[in-house]
Amino acid sequence: GVPVTVLERGQPVEERGRDIGALFARRKLNEDSNLCYGEGGAGTWSDGKLTTRIGRNGDDVRSVLRALVAFGAPEGILVSGKPHLGTDRLVRVLP
Repeated sequence: GVPVTVLERGQPVEERGRDIGALFARRKLNEDSNLCYGEGGAGTWSDGKLTTRIGRNGDDVRSVLRALVAFGAPEGILVSGKPHLGTDRLVRVLP
């Protein structure tokens, strides 16, 4: 493999959630911690669908879904045609 350096801009997801709340409620923008910047990047505060283009029922996908359930995600994601968690649940499931 090739060595990779990941540079994270913004706050951890819990603090980022407060910053996003301040943006919506008080129109207070934190330029380094908002919908686009912070732990997890823009996808963290997306609509929460668990979609992939590598095969909906492929072994790799099913393995990830089973792991999410093992860590507290609802079992319904294992049978849903369009599994959905939402960031509010995902931040509690992922350590």
